[in-house]
Amino acid sequence: MIKNIIRYIEYLKKTHDLEITVHCNGKKFSTVMRYLAPYNIHYNPYCLYVKSCKMVWDTCIERQYKVYDTAKDGAFFGCCYTGVAEFVIPLVYKDEILGFISASGYKGDRNKMLHFAEKFDMDKRVLVRQFDRCLKEDVPDQKWVETLVMPLACMLILYYLQIPESTAGQTGDYLYGHALRYMDYHFAEKITLQDIADACHCSTSYISRLFTRNYGKPIQVYIRERRIEQAKHLLAQTDLPVNEIAFLTGFSDSNYFSNVFKEETGQRPGAYRKSVVADNRNEGQEKI
Repeated sequence: MIKNIIRYIEYLKKTHDLEITVHCNGKKFSTVMRYLAPYNIHYNPYCLYVKSCKMVWDTCIERQYKVYDTAKDGAFFGCCYTGVAEFVIPLVYKDEILGFISASGYKGDRNKMLHFAEKFDMDKRVLVRQFDRCLKEDVPDQKWVETLVMPLACMLILYYLQIPESTAGQTGDYLYGHALRYMDYHFAEKITLQDIADACHCSTSYISRLFTRNYGKPIQVYIRERRIEQAKHLLAQTDLPVNEIAFLTGFSDSNYFSNVFKEETGQRPGAYRKSVVADNRNEGQEKI
């Protein structure tokens, strides 16, 4: 079923332009979140930029309890403290909120965005430019969004109910899922294997073996791939300089970033950006 869940998330993204993220509670969900880790954070370039500040990452995580509290009354449309608006559809079973699905990436409260910039000492000019360029102006009808997202909610709840209690939250599944989430939140920092092991409360050798067995590649490779994926998003959807994108994705040296990017994609960052722009222009002409 997990393949169908991921396939449907991608369908919502590609066909209906919905930026979907999934957030779930409890150890029982660790068996599904290990696969949905890439869909656990917002990839919108504006969100990526604001979360380049570690304090913002931590604040976003801390504030999730407010989303859960509001979701008790059902689906809603709201605005976060950075000015981003989103739809939230709760995952409810027997009056218990198991998690929620977010459809985000819309322009919300501009004043909140400006207040956020001052509070966290963000570059206001860059923030405003990203806000105007990367967040969507047109907000769809809430009932339309709920209708499209509800099948995903049902699939997640059904998957949850099919997880045997005897295997739910097994140590290996839980630690692997926790390691994935930790790396997805901190990949742009100078994290070490020891940092990840400490976050999972286990030894470096154990988490290294566990991760390689589940993911098929070493932890260091996963972090590198995550950084390059984020760099591709920023190159394609923003006009940020290459050296700034290198910094935002965890590379302290832009030349090293350029070399790694070419190894992974076959192109230098600048050439990749030009090719994406050209592809988008050709696609737009074909539609006309």
